[in-house]
Amino acid sequence: MTATPTSIHSAPKTRAKYWTAYKASLSTFLQYRLNLALYSIGHVISITALYFLWTAIYEAGHTIGNYTFQEILAYYILIALLRLTINEGTGMAFQTTNEIKEGTITPYLTRPFSYPLRQFVDVLAKTTLNIAIVVPIVVMASMFLGLGEYLPHGIAIVYGVAWSLLALLLYIVIYFLVAVLSFWLDRVESYIYAVIVLSNFFNGSLIPLDVFPPWFVTISNWLPFKYLMFVPI
Repeated sequence: MTATPTSIHSAPKTRAKYWTAYKASLSTFLQYRLNLALYSIGHVISITALYFLWTAIYEAGHTIGNYTFQEILAYYILIALLRLTINEGTGMAFQTTNEIKEGTITPYLTRPFSYPLRQFVDVLAKTTLNIAIVVPIVVMASMFLGLGEYLPHGIAIVYGVAWSLLALLLYIVIYFLVAVLSFWLDRVESYIYAVIVLSNFFNGSLIPLDVFPPWFVTISNWLPFKYLMFVPI
């Protein structure tokens, strides 16, 4: 099928408007500088708490599967990294639900501007900002704790980044699909919370999936949640 002149010229315009939306979202988040500062301090505190928690557990003689102290600490630092960067789909779900219930989604349905792509661009802007703030903190904390050799190197970083990008897309798809149930159902927030609980349980963010019994691993293999955290790590 031959592309028409209209479709040829509309593609750059389409990219331009979503690029403008991305920059606008990024600019909006950057306006709250105090929040960004508190956000950074919160990351430092959470990583410090992780260190003392697992130090106490392993010094008491307890272990998690076959993980050494350094390996489990590196695992949960990477969990913190993913939670604080690609986990923006949950916030997007609540925002989408509110916009559907309040009717503010209507303008997006009557204009040549895709609402799902708008939400994706908004999440991408938040994720970009989170990465810029969180990654340097995680790298410095890892070096300070002597975990450099236990974190990804070389091609493993490339694989990890690729899987993390796919996980970000999966987060958006899962929570967006739950959020749009607001067109037909009431109190969809409860469904979102239910998905959050299931996700946290089956994505490996609470305990690594490979320490669970085989029947649990079999169940997790039939669900999409392990690809959000455990598989990228």
